[in-house]
Amino acid sequence: MILFGLPFAFMDGVLNGAVYLTMMVAVIVGWPLVVVVHEAGHALTARLCWRVVVLVRVGGGRIWWTARLGQTQLEIRRNLFSGGQTIQCRTSARPNRLADAALVLGGPAANIVFAAIGFRLAASIGGVGDGRLSFTVASLFGMALAQLWTGVANLLPTRSYGRGHDSDGLLLWRLLTNWSRIATLSPLVLKAQAFWLADRFDEATNAALNAVATTPDDAAAVSMAIVSLSRLKGHSAAIDWYFSEARDLDFVEGGPRRPAAEVLASLQANVAWSALKAERCDLSDQIEALSQSAFNLAPGWPAIAGIRGAWLVESDRYEDGIPILVTAVRRTADPRDKADYCEFLARASRKQGDEARATAFEEVGRRFLAAA
Repeated sequence: MILFGLPFAFMDGVLNGAVYLTMMVAVIVGWPLVVVVHEAGHALTARLCWRVVVLVRVGGGRIWWTARLGQTQLEIRRNLFSGGQTIQCRTSARPNRLADAALVLGGPAANIVFAAIGFRLAASIGGVGDGRLSFTVASLFGMALAQLWTGVANLLPTRSYGRGHDSDGLLLWRLLTNWSRIATLSPLVLKAQAFWLADRFDEATNAALNAVATTPDDAAAVSMAIVSLSRLKGHSAAIDWYFSEARDLDFVEGGPRRPAAEVLASLQANVAWSALKAERCDLSDQIEALSQSAFNLAPGWPAIAGIRGAWLVESDRYEDGIPILVTAVRRTADPRDKADYCEFLARASRKQGDEARATAFEEVGRRFLAAA
């Protein structure tokens, strides 16, 4: 968008060049406002659809300002130019296609509405199209252009590896094409997922454990309990809870209530990961079996591939494990997962006698943690 506008800055003299440059500066400086409008559109649509909004975040990196508004946590982070996120959960276990589509479209729609308002204001002031743009009009035009660009660009079905999130257009495409494959999760599991994504791990753990207590044979609830406990109390606590409370459930052994493949893969990978991170050498056979099964069920999931790769390098199978881990670092979006995978890559390099490479991986991991 900026590259498109720059040629106009030098077409008709210094004055017009300065005005058009002002327009481009307005695009850059006003970008955080564009993100605020986008996330507000998602949040407002969620409330209109009777959803619980858990988090509205603007920016990335470390938290600069935070507040609670009812059940919603508001966050502004230090890097204001790295997008935003709105996390919500439905209160019913039954998916609603119309509501889900409205939620996805709420953000781009808000940007497009504000773009129309900005263009209208600029036109009402005058000077558009006759070479006499004022700096005020140029700023309004630049902000409107940024709003329009964001709204339209987010409707394109593009995928993001390692940075930000998949576009709203891709989420809408998945919703329309894979509707029959969407797993029906309990409201408590949905709430636990939303709290976990918002880094509210105490509330996520409580919701997940309540879900397990309500339906102990729910694989998704058990999986959420493991990941929530691992973040709240550590991997040792999570794996101890699993083997004391949930290991004998029939779905683990492929019983009559075996869950959907993606849910089972998530559960198996989370159990293997907690055992691996807790350094439970006595569970090496289980880690091998569970990580391999999860990888076979969902090889395209970066987190599951990363867990399999970590176990392979931990068990000295470097040729197989290192390429999988490197790919997982590139593809996963969570900087904490990236840091974990870099830790295993550093271990593998050190075991192979490459201290310089191990140090490099450790430094990269620290950078990912700093960005978390």
